[in-house]
Formats: sequence, structure tokens, C-alpha cells
Amino acid sequence: KEAGLTVAGGWHPITGRLRAGNQPDNVEEEYDWEYTEAHILRLKELGIKLLVSQFDRGLGDTDQAEDQERARLQAELCHKHGLRHGTYLANTVYFESMLKDYPECEDWAVVTHDGRKVHYGGEQTWRWVACFNSPGWRERMRRQVERAVNYVKTDFLHFDNLAVWPEPDSCHCRYCQEAFRKFLYRRYPDPASQKRRFGYPGFETFRAPNFYLRFGGPWDLDQVRNPLMQEWILFRCWTVTDYIREMSEYAHSLNPAI
Repeated sequence: KEAGLTVAGGWHPITGRLRAGNQPDNVEEEYDWEYTEAHILRLKELGIKLLVSQFDRGLGDTDQAEDQERARLQAELCHKHGLRHGTYLANTVYFESMLKDYPECEDWAVVTHDGRKVHYGGEQTWRWVACFNSPGWRERMRRQVERAVNYVKTDFLHFDNLAVWPEPDSCHCRYCQEAFRKFLYRRYPDPASQKRRFGYPGFETFRAPNFYLRFGGPWDLDQVRNPLMQEWILFRCWTVTDYIREMSEYAHSLNPAI
């Protein structure tokens, strides 16, 4: 209770809990209690310093408006009693909800080499994985960051699922393909370096490599030798860091203490 940062979390909104199913009969009652002053005082008594609350599960604006208002009121209670407040951002698309407000949201989702949407996993068939290179997704998330900082007045942003999905479920959409070629040109800007790395110059016709290999591998390989696969791995790491850099810089432009 005296040292370090002790965190409590409650980042599943009632909408997400009900959509997932298998909830207790009193789930609404329990959810209501999480937003009471009694709950915040209990957390303070237990030594909690930061409460990470639900904020953006990836639903449309209409369906999660009530939950975001709850987050704002909860932030007020936290600050009143000396706790820091955090907001959760899922980086996934609840497409059944999102399509109602944003018909273009299919353009924000990961598309595999064989044209599939990637779902979060398990039974969560209603939840697409977001593409960090999609301009529409980045614009949407900047709006969420602005709302969390300026409307909710949160102290902390928790970006969940800040990863690229494992192969063979990597994104091969047009935005990732274009960004990958630009990535290659930055690393190998002249024909000589391009030829030295890949055997011939120019990247205009290059496409993201497919890890769904017929003759074994890549998981059976002792190492990945294909130079384009090696660059693709680096590019996917760059994608994550570039995305969170943009979100972090934007958040700090709104509130340097976030």
C-alpha cells in the first residue's frame, strides 16, 4: 500500500460482457456498482492508485456512448478521492455495432493473404482485428484518444492488443502492401543496395510474403532465410511502433501529462 503502482481494472463494458454471453444474472447490478462512490472508496481503502476503466471496446459511437459517459463520471470520482483514472482502448472492431455508424469500417480490418478477415479468437466471431496501417482506423483512434483525454479527462491510456496477429494471419491489405514497399525503399534506397539484398532492383512489383507454406515451415525452420520474409518481420514490428508513436504523440499534444 506504500510503494509502487497498484492497479485495478474493469475494462469490459456492459455491452461487451453481454455480447460475450455466459454472464451472471446480476451482471447489470454488478456493473452499476462499479461506477458508485462506494466502489471507488473501497479501491482506495485497498491501496489502489490507478483504476483502468472501460472506454473503447471497438463498438460504434452510438452503442458505446452510455459506457463512455460512465467512464467520465467514474474519472470524476477517482479524482475526487485521489486515484488516477485510466481508459482502455481495445484496437478491435465489433463490426456488428461499428457498421451501423461507420459502413466503411471493413476498410479498417486485417485482411489476410487469402482475403479473410481475422477474428479476435475463441468464440469472438463478432470481433475483427484492426489494421494499424489503415488510415481510417488511425483517424478513428485519434478521435477516441481525443475524447478520452478532453472529455473523460483520463490520466492514462491503456492500448490493448497492441500487436500484429501471428502468421499466417498477418494483414495483406492495400495499405500494408503500400507501407511495406515504402519501408523497403527507406531501408534500400538505391538500385545497388536493392540488388545486393534481393537479386534485382525495384520494389514496385513486390508483395508481402505468404507464410502459409506448402512444403513445411516456416515454423519447422531453424531460421528464416528468405530476405523478404526477414524484412516483413521487421516491417510488422515497425508497424506497431509507428502506430503507438502516432497515438502517443497525439495524446501528449492534448495533455503532456497523459
